[in-house]
Amino acid sequence: QDTILADAYKGKGILYRCETFDKAWFTQLLNQDGAAGLRVYIGMDENLETRAIIVAVDTGGHDIVPLLGAAAAAGGYVLEEGQRCPTNCPPPPPSGL
Repeated sequence: QDTILADAYKGKGILYRCETFDKAWFTQLLNQDGAAGLRVYIGMDENLETRAIIVAVDTGGHDIVPLLGAAAAAGGYVLEEGQRCPTNCPPPPPSGL
């Protein structure tokens, strides 16, 4: 991943190999009223590390996202901050695979 970065950003873990999320979080997204699928955005946190941001979408392809102010009770969830690799990397596959 570092080969595509400018020299100033190499070796800093900006791009991730993978990000792991708990099944319950996806269930919460998909159980929202009107949810028909998921959309993944790529964002960047305060440490300049890329992160997956996942939202539910309706059948028309519109994001189902949290609303601000008084409408916030209407819902919408955003899934972010999974276990990011590098740092929290999965174990190697079993031998023979």
